[in-house]
Amino acid sequence: MTDSRSRCGECPTRRFCLARDLDASGLDRLSALLAPPIQLSRGDYLYRFGDRTSALHLVRSGAFKTLTVTADGEEHVTGFHFPGEIFGLTGFTTGVHEDTAMALDTSSVCRVHVDELPGLWGAGCDVAFLRLLGEKESAATRLRILLSEPRAASRLAVFLLQLAERQRRLGRTTDVLYLPVSRTDLANHLGMTLEALSRVISRLSRAGLLAMERMEVRVLRQAELETLAGSR
Repeated sequence: MTDSRSRCGECPTRRFCLARDLDASGLDRLSALLAPPIQLSRGDYLYRFGDRTSALHLVRSGAFKTLTVTADGEEHVTGFHFPGEIFGLTGFTTGVHEDTAMALDTSSVCRVHVDELPGLWGAGCDVAFLRLLGEKESAATRLRILLSEPRAASRLAVFLLQLAERQRRLGRTTDVLYLPVSRTDLANHLGMTLEALSRVISRLSRAGLLAMERMEVRVLRQAELETLAGSR
């Protein structure tokens, strides 16, 4: 139990997850509920479509994508998940996962097994858990609004600004964004073709608004990106 409490205390995302409101005794109670974190490498599956839903997942480090496949074999990237966020909740409706989760980088997740979920209230995690659920619902709403934006450039701008807000909440810089996501996956998530996304990135890069590298995006002129997103 002491090791688990120490692990939570040293975790840089502790103030954004279930442990955000806990004192030392609360960490003791939470440590009894948590399963050991899972470490994954880039490309590893955390779970696959149809697997039994056994736990609530919280990103400890790295990043994950979730995806689903339609009956005709078409793949849709439904979300990207970063430290402090929960995912895999759709599986609780049927008892099996309705999507697939894959690590985008060297990553880790903390887990609370299904049978232990009621204990979160007794551990003092009730408000934090509801906050995480609210954040997930807000993210789903933002995605619906994002996909209704007709201009490809505005979709990308909104996505990057939302990513910057995620990093700001984690206490990280907002002008260098961690994005270990392939262009193919990003285009799929934003509801555009790879060719359209590549054209937008090239245009914004030439205009000096951003510079996209392998696993990060440098935001060079945020005010203009906000204008493009319609937030100014």
